[in-house]
Amino acid sequence: RAFTEQYLPGRVRKGRLTQEQAEAAAANITYTTDMEEAARGADFVIEAV
Repeated sequence: RAFTEQYLPGRVRKGRLTQEQAEAAAANITYTTDMEEAARGADFVIEAV
């Protein structure tokens, strides 16, 4: 979560994203520790560490 909260504003500061694009991206991100909830509705799951 901390990475995302730092990454998107950094892209805006560098001019790589507009504020609106960063806000839209942030709105599409959800966080969960429940695997069933995370995979609900998914056809394909990739786990990367």
